[in-house]
Amino acid sequence: MKTRAEVKGSSRKLHKQKGTGGARKGNLRNPLYKGGGTIFGPKPHKYDIKLNRKVKDLAKMSALAEGKRRMRSWCWKMLKWIHQKHPPLQVF
Repeated sequence: MKTRAEVKGSSRKLHKQKGTGGARKGNLRNPLYKGGGTIFGPKPHKYDIKLNRKVKDLAKMSALAEGKRRMRSWCWKMLKWIHQKHPPLQVF
């Protein structure tokens, strides 16, 4: 979408400011007129945010530690489940 600065066309004043009895008018690129620019249209832009290297490293370490903790917990639950389903053989 084009803003009023990007719309093709003249930027001359339509008629003088005073004495016509009509409303004040600037130019035809005005968003109020047909073919005029858009007021607050979407514009592509980056959504990137800058993070310091140390903060990134801390986040990576935290994520790895959390994964390790969850995996340990999962393994422990699995061992318990296996032990319940298949109790170890008792030797007489």
